Parts: sequence; C-alpha cells; structure tokens
Amino acid sequence: MINPEHADILTTDQNIWYSDNYKYVEDLLFPGQQIYVAGEFSTLTSNSGLQELNTDMSQLLAKWKKNKRALLERFDTNHDGKIDFDEWEVARKEAFQEISQQTSCINEQPNIHIMGCPQNGQPFVISNLPEKKLHRQSLLFAWSYLLVFFTALGGAFWVITRYHTLLTNF
Repeated sequence: MINPEHADILTTDQNIWYSDNYKYVEDLLFPGQQIYVAGEFSTLTSNSGLQELNTDMSQLLAKWKKNKRALLERFDTNHDGKIDFDEWEVARKEAFQEISQQTSCINEQPNIHIMGCPQNGQPFVISNLPEKKLHRQSLLFAWSYLLVFFTALGGAFWVITRYHTLLTNF
C-alpha cells in the first residue's frame, strides 16, 4: 500500500486544463504500469497490538478481582483465603490465554506493508519513469545546482575583489 501524501509524482502522462483563471495539472499513473517508489517502508504486523493485549488483560484481571469469592475458588490452590504471588501468576497466565484466544483472529491477519513519506526529510518519489531515467534526471539537477552555486560564488568573489580594489584606490 502506498500513501501518496506529500509525494513528488514524476510521470510521463498529465492532464492539463484551465478554468476560472486557474491552471490544473493532474499527474496520471495507470493500473498495470510499473512504478518506482522511493520513501519510507514500514510493516504493520498483526502482533503490533501488544499494548492493547496488556490493557485487555489488566481489565480482565480487574473484573475477576471484583468477585473475590469466585477469584479465591478459582485460584486459591492452598485454600488459605488469600491469593499469594504464585497463585496470582497462574491467574495472570490464564487471563493472558483467555485474551489471546479472544484476539486470535486478529493475530491471523496478514501483515500490511506501507510506503509513505519519510520522517527524516528524505525525498518521497512516486514515478512511472524508469529508475535509470530518474537517476539521470536527479544527476542533471544536482550538476545544475552545483553550477549555479559556483557561478554565484564566483560572482560574489568578483564583487568583493572589485569593492576591495575601489576601497584601496581611495
């Protein structure tokens, strides 16, 4: 599954139309096309609800504690009228098993793989262009920006030297 929010869509197919002094551009990806996606990959697993399992287990134990007589009949194995540590551990295990059986259908669900916008600021690209063409395009942009940077740096150096020459001639 791909969440396209905040993605740069690079495609060979576009619809462009104008309405009420606005230009609308729609990037198109069609079913069956091979796409290239660069972003953050994550998997939602069926056992990612461990926190919910612990919460449900705590709620079940709290429910059992409300009926002290039934709790003692069920878990007070030494019949001293109290639930000691070992007996409480047996109760916790039974609660865990009961909740696990109730949620076993959840655990049988397949994992869900998601591609989305990276949290660390890396680019997120969805494209139907071949990977080599995307790489060439990125390289071209990088060299262009590098050329602009060095041109600006040279211009700044030229201005500084001219300004310095003017100041030293006075």
